[in-house]
Amino acid sequence: MRIYILGICGTFMSGIAQLAKEKGYEVSGCDENIYPPMNEILENLNINIDKYQENFYSKL
Repeated sequence: MRIYILGICGTFMSGIAQLAKEKGYEVSGCDENIYPPMNEILENLNINIDKYQENFYSKL
């Protein structure tokens, strides 16, 4: 199962992403602000992070 998380680099949402990845889900997400250390933690877990773009959510 795939999970796509909006705001994935936030403290709470990155934790959700990590838990889902540990449970075996395919996890990716997007965020407007992609900064260390959260992006590094997620990238080390092979979680793809897309840069938020205007009108991006309407394509999901």
